[in-house]
Order: sequence, then C-alpha cells, then structure tokens
Amino acid sequence: MAKQGILEEVTQDGWALAWASESDKLDKAVVLAAVKQNGRALCYASTALQDDKEVVLEAVSQYWGSIEYASNRLKEEVIKAWLGLELWSRVNG
Repeated sequence: MAKQGILEEVTQDGWALAWASESDKLDKAVVLAAVKQNGRALCYASTALQDDKEVVLEAVSQYWGSIEYASNRLKEEVIKAWLGLELWSRVNG
C-alpha cells in the first residue's frame, strides 16, 4: 500500500496499523497518525518507535494504558514524569 493510503487508513482507524507492512510500522509519520487516532495502536509499532519519546507520549496522551507497549526506558521516564506532575499538582493545587 502506498504511504498516502496507509496514512489515510490509520488516520481513520489506528488499529489498521496491525495490517500495515513492516516498513510502515517503522515509519514515524504512519505510527504517529495511528496512535493519535488510537493510542493502543502502539502495540503494533516497531520496537524502535516504541522507544521514540514523541510517539510514546502521543500514544499515552490518547490512552494511558498504551504505556504497556512503550520500551522499558520510556515507561520509567513517562511514569516518573507523570508522578512528578501529580505530586506537584497536589502540593500546588
């Protein structure tokens, strides 16, 4: 499928990333479009993009549970950042 075609597919339905080619799952623009539509689509992204901060933050902002599919490095970083914001808002709230 041509890049424009897969971009249209994942923009409409992030789950379409499941049926995308391996090269599409490595394409940051395609994966970003998918996780913006459905954060859970992060589970179909390449390992490299599961370790991409921008992609993971986009997925997590759409659906917190997608943190499960982030690399261990980013899971830790994102959770620490979230806990810091949570504590800050309680103290300064």
